[in-house]
Amino acid sequence: MSKLVLEYEKLKEQDKDKLYLFHSGIFYVFLGEDAVKMAPILNLKVLPFSNDVEKCGFPQNSLAKYKEILEREKVNYLIIENSTNKNDDTKILKNKKVDIKDTKVNDFSKNEKEIIDRIRSLDIYKINPLMAFNILVELKEKINNE
Repeated sequence: MSKLVLEYEKLKEQDKDKLYLFHSGIFYVFLGEDAVKMAPILNLKVLPFSNDVEKCGFPQNSLAKYKEILEREKVNYLIIENSTNKNDDTKILKNKKVDIKDTKVNDFSKNEKEIIDRIRSLDIYKINPLMAFNILVELKEKINNE
């Protein structure tokens, strides 16, 4: 069973009447009975999330549109922004908030400094999609090797 489903079940035990909207990757999703209830209201399809759990969802850039519907329909819901549904190998500079302008160089490891320098050196107007993909692969490998 996925971590997201476990988190959903734990939250439902605490408050079964509240509907939980999870931020998962680039989507927001309702799971289980919440998905079944919300799909017709939000005009979304119910799809399998796992063998025994359904989901319905929408892209994160549509959140404002769907929040408006949820508010209009007076849905008792909670958005779970930092769900545990993350790949174990995903690290974003050790979860440090990176505001390069206000950050001292000594606040980062050598590997993090290399990643930041690599990003700073990019001229995004001179790279094509394949080059961008290769750069992302390179940076992911550096992060994973940290």
